Amino acid sequence: MPDLPEPEMATVRIPKAAQEAFAAAVAAEVVATFKDDSGLDWYYPWGTREVDHLEVALLPGGDEVMLRMSSERAATIVCPIERWYELVGRMTPPGQGPQEA
Repeated sequence: MPDLPEPEMATVRIPKAAQEAFAAAVAAEVVATFKDDSGLDWYYPWGTREVDHLEVALLPGGDEVMLRMSSERAATIVCPIERWYELVGRMTPPGQGPQEA
């Protein structure tokens, strides 16, 4: 596996519309994906490629998630998987978010 770039500390402001679109995509399990140059799979709501959208990538090992806005891909946030589940749980209706394996 290629070396991944070292994440930099950044503040990414996520517009409410991007959060809502991502939450709806997660709840409906309708997401698109693309692979970046380092081999990471980035997920985003299906049908939002041409508009600002929230993208997420699970880091190898599954312990952390990277988040970024499509309009500012150089700025990422890395959060522990537990925090990610907490955030997704707040965005999606109970019982409709992703389930831990």
